[in-house]
Amino acid sequence: MSCLWCNGDGCKWCERVEIPEWFIPSGQAKRQTTHVQAGRHPMGGRLMPDPGDRRCGNCRFHFLRTWSRSYHKCSLTDYTGGPATDIRMKWPACVEWKPEEASCSD
Repeated sequence: MSCLWCNGDGCKWCERVEIPEWFIPSGQAKRQTTHVQAGRHPMGGRLMPDPGDRRCGNCRFHFLRTWSRSYHKCSLTDYTGGPATDIRMKWPACVEWKPEEASCSD
């Protein structure tokens, strides 16, 4: 996949990180993509060096906050009722990632 900003003409981001197909920016997501390319998690902190299939959506700290709709949030950060603190389940894991706790079905 070519760079989303220079269209393959070359820029400082092209040389650092290849953008995965699932991360297609638009609007606020473009700013968040910039963080991922620089090795930072969009909510702050560092990305896990090799996240594999570890994502925000399968982390112990992920939860849903429900008002009139449900919003994905992270309990490691301060969160508000606004979109700036919403997380995306598909984001790569940060270094604080922990596996979800197994639920007891007894």
